[in-house]
Amino acid sequence: MFALISRGDTTNPNSVPAGWTLAGKNSGVYGWWLYYKMAVGEGASYTWGWAAGSSTKITITTYRNGFNTDNPIYAISNTAYVVSNQTVRAASLFTGGEGYSLVYAGSVSYTSSVTFTKPSTQDNDWVEDYDEGTALSGFSHTFGHCDWSLAGDTGVIDITASQTLTTKHAFAIALYPIGYSPSETPSQTPSASATPSETPSRTPSASATPSFTPSETPSASATPSRTVSASPSGSAVPKSEIVLIPSKNNRIAVGVCDCIFW
Repeated sequence: MFALISRGDTTNPNSVPAGWTLAGKNSGVYGWWLYYKMAVGEGASYTWGWAAGSSTKITITTYRNGFNTDNPIYAISNTAYVVSNQTVRAASLFTGGEGYSLVYAGSVSYTSSVTFTKPSTQDNDWVEDYDEGTALSGFSHTFGHCDWSLAGDTGVIDITASQTLTTKHAFAIALYPIGYSPSETPSQTPSASATPSETPSRTPSASATPSFTPSETPSASATPSRTVSASPSGSAVPKSEIVLIPSKNNRIAVGVCDCIFW
């Protein structure tokens, strides 16, 4: 599972739900965080807490099958790209072999909802898993994945937003293939403040469509707040959904859970 958090300030949370690990943070005018967790007997909600209130959006995306669950993360990119245009760019990653799965998590800030167009690079095989935003939080999020056929530097991963913006950020993750057991760390360090993370996509070895088990996917919304919870009080406006989104080859399941707090 990956949790993408966008917030109207850059202060780190003072509490993080059990089992979640910070993969990367990027700070500009606002703050962006990416957390990851291997799903095992998940509960109904997750809570990140802050000492003071600010607009916040959290999206949790859960991927099943198609990657090495014992050692899932090969590299993460986390480089700021603040050029005023419609591009939401994740920096290039280095992969140690062919057939690694790639995942992006992008966020922008705007006064109304922003939509996204998936990248056309890396085999032009991207599947958009999530694309939504709200005017209330001021943030819009997107997730996507692909199975990249080549090896080495991936090149940049460019998502296209429906608005020209500078307040934006995108993380990218490379995942080990199924059955891969690396004997050493990657030979090239991923860009910027790369940090190991969790795992989505990669084509699984079986051709059958995997079943989607809600217990391995957040069944309620991730919830930011002063103490961000699944059932915020006051002016909190939660929104949650669990969606099964098959890829083009119908061999990977994706669950999405989303919440905002103002």
